[in-house]
Amino acid sequence: VKLDACIAWVTALSMLVLVPIDVAGAINTSWHKYRHDQMLEVLWNIFFWNGLLMQITVLPFHQEYADSGGLTMCDRIQYSLLKNVVLYLVLLLGGGTAAGLTILSGQTIQWHWWFSVVAAAGNAFGLCLGLLLMSYGLVEIPKRLWYLGNLQAVHQSLYHRAGVHHANAVAAKRELLKCRAMAANANRLFHRADPLKRHVEEIERMAAQALPPPDPISAEDVAPELNEEEELDYDFLSSSELAGLRRKVRIAIEEWERCVARYIEAAREYVELEDVLHNCEREGMRFQSSAPRGWTR
Repeated sequence: VKLDACIAWVTALSMLVLVPIDVAGAINTSWHKYRHDQMLEVLWNIFFWNGLLMQITVLPFHQEYADSGGLTMCDRIQYSLLKNVVLYLVLLLGGGTAAGLTILSGQTIQWHWWFSVVAAAGNAFGLCLGLLLMSYGLVEIPKRLWYLGNLQAVHQSLYHRAGVHHANAVAAKRELLKCRAMAANANRLFHRADPLKRHVEEIERMAAQALPPPDPISAEDVAPELNEEEELDYDFLSSSELAGLRRKVRIAIEEWERCVARYIEAAREYVELEDVLHNCEREGMRFQSSAPRGWTR
């Protein structure tokens, strides 16, 4: 996933480097301009087609592959292909429609024409998306700056947001505890010689490692009881059902980590702003912070 993100960012940000170089090359009329144009043409083809092909083939496929809960590589590949079948059908339908219209109009289908159509479609999509994001930023950024001018309102909003994120973190933790209980119940159903035993043990270990040390006083650390429907669903686990349980556990882990990170960030901003408001009333005195040392851990 990190490699995909790195390649995607490098491909996208390369346009910010190639455009000024291309403009400078258009202005320059020196003797080496021909070689300069050849090098730019190669770079444009590499980065443009690499970005276009990755966003419709590699990135969607790898995203669903990583999101799959399959136990084997073949299961994950099959899951990814099934999830992306709609995207591939839309692309084939668009290409087939364009080819049909070309044939009906009496024109000859040529490869360079297809490259031009694909490039035009990619540029149109990028321009529409860029205009949408710029329009959002044109409204949201001044709105955000205007909102930050009232520190009291921001302070109350952060207090509310921290409470919402805390409630979401509690719900995510209970869901993760429930998934761990499901995995533990499933683990007891398999004999040690069963080939799926190691997979269900890995699922239970994933859920256990993601949870913090239990607090016997807190009611949040008490594993919720499974209802009859959930127990029946996991009475007899096949390979596909075990893959669904693995995906469910991983989603619960990601949701728990996301909610905790958001809660810590909101609480940190709230405490920092509270310190600012408190010290604004103490002009000429040393800044004091009410946040305990290491409280974000």
